[in-house]
Amino acid sequence: MIDVKVIGFNATDDDRHHLDQYYQLRKSVFIDSMDWSLTDAAGYEFDEYDCLSAAYVVAIDTSCGRVVGGARLLPTTREDYCCPLSEHPSSYMIRDAYLERIDGIPSNLCYMLPPVKDDVWELTRFVSTGTKRVGHHILKKANEYLSHRGASQCLFLGPPSFMRMAKMMGFSPRPLGSLVANEDGSFLAFACKVEPALKVAPTIAVKASASAGKQRAFPVAELFDKAGCCVGIVFRWNTNEEQVRWIDPTSGNVSGTLHRVDLVTIDMPTGKQLSAAAALNQNA
Repeated sequence: MIDVKVIGFNATDDDRHHLDQYYQLRKSVFIDSMDWSLTDAAGYEFDEYDCLSAAYVVAIDTSCGRVVGGARLLPTTREDYCCPLSEHPSSYMIRDAYLERIDGIPSNLCYMLPPVKDDVWELTRFVSTGTKRVGHHILKKANEYLSHRGASQCLFLGPPSFMRMAKMMGFSPRPLGSLVANEDGSFLAFACKVEPALKVAPTIAVKASASAGKQRAFPVAELFDKAGCCVGIVFRWNTNEEQVRWIDPTSGNVSGTLHRVDLVTIDMPTGKQLSAAAALNQNA
């Protein structure tokens, strides 16, 4: 089983241990396996963007307690002088590369100057040693965290396969520039809209699967109220029967079942009307 959590830079105790494992995993993959020209800091891969402003999404294999993947999130409004002698402050990786502050990353990775906005974040140093599913869990958790932080957009830097994975998950990635390359490989900067977080979907999916015995239930669509809050999820059973599980926004408990998902709007037991969003959930 994979557990995914968000950890701050100043984490303590067990979280600190997992963050250290994430740095070690970056070193193992980027430096040892891929031979990237990065700094080996006593067994860690660590740079100037690992700072107090950063948040880390880490995936942990609960069977062994080891970190098997992760990514770094950074607000684009972050601006620090990482060295007293530095001529320019450090903002975030994609912007600094465009401004020719980073050796090795082509400055033409973006068509125009990347933004500095409160609702725009950056995701870099994505790494995974597990299956594609681990990567999906990481991106889903990152989207959930950014949604809770009020972000509207996330910028990414990675290989072209990273953008393809985001598209497979249902996001709508938009290239920020052309494909660029250096001695470490090819890179692409792209942006994705942060989607409304579905807080209770994993819990409801487990309950639905358990209540169905040997049948399996697959989340296929989310239901949102007019404020954009997710209040329900549509399941398709292996019998091809579709059901709506209404969710109590306060407790997160299932409060009822409705077999009418073919309507554009559906009446809740409370009398509220909801629009059935066609946001397919491909992470089940």
